[in-house]
Amino acid sequence: MKRKLRKSLDAVLDGLLGKQESDLLLEDLHRDPEARAVLALEQRIHQALATLPARQPARDLKFGVLRAIEASAGPAGVAFPRPAPRPAGREPLSRPLWATPVMWAGIALAAGSVIVTVATIPLRRSAPRTEAPAGVQTTQAPRPVLALVPCRILRVEGEVQGKTAQGTTALRAGDTLARGDVLWTGEGGEATVEIGSTARLLIHETSEIQIRDLSAEAPTLALLTGRVTVQRTAQSPSALRLQAQELALEAGGNAEEWMALRPAPDRVVFGVRQGAIQLTVSGQTLTLREGFQLKFWKDHPAPETTPLPEDPELALTPAARELRAGAKPLRIEGKTDSHARLWLQKKLVAVDGLGRFELSADARPGDTLTIEAENLLGHRTRRTLGPLLPPRKPSAKTPQKDDIKKYKIEW
Repeated sequence: MKRKLRKSLDAVLDGLLGKQESDLLLEDLHRDPEARAVLALEQRIHQALATLPARQPARDLKFGVLRAIEASAGPAGVAFPRPAPRPAGREPLSRPLWATPVMWAGIALAAGSVIVTVATIPLRRSAPRTEAPAGVQTTQAPRPVLALVPCRILRVEGEVQGKTAQGTTALRAGDTLARGDVLWTGEGGEATVEIGSTARLLIHETSEIQIRDLSAEAPTLALLTGRVTVQRTAQSPSALRLQAQELALEAGGNAEEWMALRPAPDRVVFGVRQGAIQLTVSGQTLTLREGFQLKFWKDHPAPETTPLPEDPELALTPAARELRAGAKPLRIEGKTDSHARLWLQKKLVAVDGLGRFELSADARPGDTLTIEAENLLGHRTRRTLGPLLPPRKPSAKTPQKDDIKKYKIEW
């Protein structure tokens, strides 16, 4: 393992690593199986050693060492503390224990054992200890260590890709994602991602998410576009957080099931099917209860809370019977929900902040056009146009005023 990574792991276990360095280490750990294995082993060793009771040295040994220093290198006039008188009935040793060769040999042997132990455990540092009063046994509290949650892909259907620092690649079940990675689903694609033992995330078609943080305390993802469903998998104090960072919006909580839909960069909607979640909007915290959704626009004065919808609105102009194919592209106008996604012939098309849209399609006589609107729950409303009629035939030419000849008849 690289020396720099070893030093970073050392600093993490001692609580000396800053936030920026910790984020970089998280990314390296997820990309290096050897580093993850070493960190897991050192965490177990660190926690086991931290729970051992702190043992104090013998009182006679401490004062013996002080007297040896005083005798060999102590400056004139400096008096070191002396041991307390021994209880009556006990005969003192004729020679101090620390002055015997056997004692010094034992100290050297113990020092060598300590050096060997430290050399075999390079990632552990002893925390500074404070002396406890005589007769009091202390136990060192476990030091908090870095805890990560794995991000693993459970299921893949259709086109699902991952964008990492190394490039873009097709994802499969069993692959893992690291901090900074982006998961993208194409048309008809879908993926299920497991975030530790906290939650499962269902990424629906034509969606994109980014892994922002995989710490056990608060795993965080960013919804870049599309629709996702979050399902809790365990009773855990930590909860998955979902961000729309450009909108200064974050949602999270221990709800059994909740959803998010971002149809465009300037708006997003969250909803709760079971439980409740907390939303932070520009620093203000709101609670979204079961059965409701919250719509947010970038330029809207305030979020809007409404009951969860059944099916999205979808109204078209003109009516199907008026549609005819021609040399020019067919123009279709209509309206749907402001926070719905819209497809024309299975291609995602844009909708403005009020739900209005204007479509243009190249079509031939006999073609059928399908338009679908999808809401937060994944419910869809479909409209089918066609078969398209052929263009109207030009009618017989009607004489115009300039084409009428005038004749003068005289009698």
